[in-house]
Amino acid sequence: MPLSAQSPLKAASDSLQPARLARGAVLALVLAVVVFTALLAYGDAERVVAQLERIGLWVLGPVVLLTLCNYALRWVKWHFLLACIGVTGLGYRDSILLFCAGMAMVLSPGKVGELLKSYYLRELAGTPVTRSAPVIFVERLSDGFAMLILASGGFAVHASLGLGLVPVAAGLAALLLATTWGRPARAVLRLGQRWPRLRGPSARALALYESVQELVRPRVLLPCVALGVISWSGEALAFFVILAQVGLPPTPGLALDAAFTLASAVLVGSASMLPGGLGASEASIAGLLQVLRALPADQAVAATLLIRVGTLWLGVLVGLVSLPLLLLAVRRRRGG
Repeated sequence: MPLSAQSPLKAASDSLQPARLARGAVLALVLAVVVFTALLAYGDAERVVAQLERIGLWVLGPVVLLTLCNYALRWVKWHFLLACIGVTGLGYRDSILLFCAGMAMVLSPGKVGELLKSYYLRELAGTPVTRSAPVIFVERLSDGFAMLILASGGFAVHASLGLGLVPVAAGLAALLLATTWGRPARAVLRLGQRWPRLRGPSARALALYESVQELVRPRVLLPCVALGVISWSGEALAFFVILAQVGLPPTPGLALDAAFTLASAVLVGSASMLPGGLGASEASIAGLLQVLRALPADQAVAATLLIRVGTLWLGVLVGLVSLPLLLLAVRRRRGG
């Protein structure tokens, strides 16, 4: 039986049924508890709690505001990409709901759950999945390049540590080359159309590739990367605020280290394919803080917990609030 290009997305949408959603949430929470427990044990729980009390949870106020600014600019990029592929009939409200609901899927391995945005975009605007799925790919690709740019400020100061991101940069460059060098890729995809059983999947893969090609043109990709640099700078600034409250002098050097640490941790977490980068990102943040700034373990862990709560878990909360509203909008559209 031929594979359907939409069957994985349909299966993913089925996972939004209450029982499966609850099971996935429980598994993610269990992993989060394991990671947070390990961090507390590493930093000495009593000393970490004392550090958090000294810093004061008020610091989460500016962190949340800066993170929300990041989300707002990333939505601008999302809506811009939808316009680039000619999506019509999608109002700002539904566009925002789609984008925010995708954050609930950040805890899926490799963020593949974000493809549900394409599934529900088809329901709301009639856009084929093969047309819209590349938008999510380009979102992640542009974010990757934006993170490399943010981290590059620390390369000159921490060249040996920056070398660890060379494979990530090479991988992103290879992806970009594969999506822009169209003739060989099209030739390979068309080969599959010679066999009846592969004709359908090959045609859908070719349609996906053609959509990606439209979105990796410089006039589209460069503004997306620029928006990514500006938006993720908000979270880097939030981390800078936390580190200053930990007790580090608020110097330009600290700002560079904050951007380098956070960007590197996000890239490592994404490369790990773990849900939300759980474990990999936290270890990277705490480890880099100890290496770059010689922070004691309790201070490094306290800063790590604060930035992850104010970024990753804030996004999950926004997604979980938006998801039922999105499903309600889809239900109304079907009923209409």
